[in-house]
Amino acid sequence: FWNAFPFHPHLARKFKTNRGPTKAEIVEGSNYLYQLAAIFKPLTIAGIGRAGQQCARLVFPDRDIAYIRHPSRGGKMAFIEGMNRLLAEKPLGE
Repeated sequence: FWNAFPFHPHLARKFKTNRGPTKAEIVEGSNYLYQLAAIFKPLTIAGIGRAGQQCARLVFPDRDIAYIRHPSRGGKMAFIEGMNRLLAEKPLGE
């Protein structure tokens, strides 16, 4: 669900910036993540960045949560490689 809804943490009034989520934002986001997973029933869950992975582990403690490098701060290529690896291992719909 990454970037599928407007909960991207950014600096105040600077929408194209990036920052780590606050604890309160993680708690709030966890509720949405749980609800979206209940609706879509994903077979695979991956966290984008360590904060994303930690949040998903809190919401789904009994699920295997894959880690994908966040693309910010020079991580674009590792992000692409991680997504390609995840999709090769677990194709959509399986």
